[in-house]
Amino acid sequence: MSPDEARDAATIADLIEACARVVAFTASLEESGFYDSAQTRYATLYQILVLGEAVKRLSTNFRDKYPTIPGRTSLECAIA
Repeated sequence: MSPDEARDAATIADLIEACARVVAFTASLEESGFYDSAQTRYATLYQILVLGEAVKRLSTNFRDKYPTIPGRTSLECAIA
């Protein structure tokens, strides 16, 4: 495995972990419960920032191989 492939694999693991945390933080809440809990909001927003930073670490080769990854551009714009 090349260094870029190893970094991409670690980045994908980071993306999966951040998504899992967002689900865990919010799964038992209705919308009002989410807005009532500053801790949950901030924890969720932090994980969205983690997603954006992780997406930026993906190699050019990975991006070229998977150009239609949903949300990629949205996440990059959220961090820019």
